[in-house]
Amino acid sequence: MKKISFISNMLVVIYFITSLYYILVINNAPSGDEGYFIFEIKKTIQEGFIESIKSNISIPFVMVNYLPYKYLGLIGIKLTNSLMVLLFLAYIFKRTGSFKNVVYMMFYMATVLFFFKGINDTIFSLSLSVFFIEAYYLITNKSSSVSKAFFFLIIAFFTRELIIIFIPIIIPILYLILRNHKLKMREILPISMVLIFFLIINIPSIQANNSLSYDKKESSGNIKSNWVQRQYLSQLRVNENKLQRGNHVSWNEVDAYLIKYGENSLPANSYKALTHDYILTAKEFFKDFFITCILSVRQIGIVYLLLFLIAMKSIKDKKFNLLLNYKLMILLYSVFTFSFIIISNVELRWLAPAFIITLVPIPNHIFKNKYLLYNNLIICLMTLYGLFKLLPRFNFS
Repeated sequence: MKKISFISNMLVVIYFITSLYYILVINNAPSGDEGYFIFEIKKTIQEGFIESIKSNISIPFVMVNYLPYKYLGLIGIKLTNSLMVLLFLAYIFKRTGSFKNVVYMMFYMATVLFFFKGINDTIFSLSLSVFFIEAYYLITNKSSSVSKAFFFLIIAFFTRELIIIFIPIIIPILYLILRNHKLKMREILPISMVLIFFLIINIPSIQANNSLSYDKKESSGNIKSNWVQRQYLSQLRVNENKLQRGNHVSWNEVDAYLIKYGENSLPANSYKALTHDYILTAKEFFKDFFITCILSVRQIGIVYLLLFLIAMKSIKDKKFNLLLNYKLMILLYSVFTFSFIIISNVELRWLAPAFIITLVPIPNHIFKNKYLLYNNLIICLMTLYGLFKLLPRFNFS
């Protein structure tokens, strides 16, 4: 049993280091959204913070990565995000006292890769995850301070507009925290100072745009269409088998479609996307929900066995299991909501905070050795699969 556990742990560590090396050394050219966030920092370097905030940037991301990018370029951002990952892993170990929880986290990060890339998903996902984890310990009376939970919630709130989607699940969690924990002045003061700081630094955006400063991927040049319309038309093309799932039609194609069929032929915002075609919305919800659940097995399936056992024990003992229900509440809400509001494909990185709280904390000591053995064997198999998928990307010549 101990040998299998040791082997699974070492395989995951090797997998994690290999993935980190791949992103930092092999895949060193900007890819995906990295180009956009590089543009945000360049804009800040050239125009200054105030002017860049007026034109919308992810403030915490730019603040953290301004100097690393200025002196090291893209690798500077990747190194900063990698450092955040390592600090988060240290936090997981200190908070749970279990290296196995760290192993679950390392496997997930090595599989998805995006945590090491030069994008703001890292600071957002990790900050919101710390809030979820700290909230769990506060609700279960295993922690006596709310400062850390609220600090990281504030960081997440001002990093990505995506936080709006999580607010309906954050509110009941805040209620449970405040019901179990009476705030003290020494906790309120630092939280208030951090909140006031970010509100003040957002004033240029509030004055210019009547909103907080968030990164906004907008069309450039003379393009008149927006991202919602582009995503919606892309999904229509996917359904017509004219486009591969996960890709987007060009901006020019969206503009041409609007000219041909009229401005109302594509929804202009997320709400209109839901109500534009109710049948399509329903079909895409069930399809996205199913696909997301299936794809999540590749990323967090290593603990599904343990979660299933916790559920079975809860049903058998006829007792409310807060650990399981807290995890399932966040996970199911996140998968359900994103599947409903996103007409095109759901990007699993949006679900990272929900996936992380599903992975930790797991009380491994409560399980029988045979179940831990099965779980370790699953980790070994999935890690080997991940390594074999990743290694062909290396150029050994």
